[in-house]
Amino acid sequence: MAGIGFFGKRLKEKRGVALVETAIVMLLLILITFGIMEYSWLFHRIQQMNSCARAGARQAVLPDSRPALVRDAVSILTTGYGIAGYTLTLNPGDIVALGSGELITVTVVVPYDNVKLIDGSLFPMPDRLRASVTMAKEGP
Repeated sequence: MAGIGFFGKRLKEKRGVALVETAIVMLLLILITFGIMEYSWLFHRIQQMNSCARAGARQAVLPDSRPALVRDAVSILTTGYGIAGYTLTLNPGDIVALGSGELITVTVVVPYDNVKLIDGSLFPMPDRLRASVTMAKEGP
């Protein structure tokens, strides 16, 4: 009977060690999963920002376009995506005076705090997201 007690105690110790190891591994897996989710959200938002800048650039290169129309095109998408607090920049600023073939750059910048998935990230994140698209002015 003394031998059974010894093996029973060893079995309980192994179970305890296995439980601690499982807890540590599960914690690491959960941490990695949240990191993947947060970075996936970041890439999703970057793609949305690129889409907004591309829509603004498409509008800006039209022969009869004005800055207000570019702002409206970007605003429609940012509102639909739930992006607030963005800054829109046109370079050059006077797109009306440009000739055919001249380049126009539309840049959209938003603070990351306005589009983040969760508060208090454990992973490094950028301060702001920036998307920029350059196209040539259309015309006769």
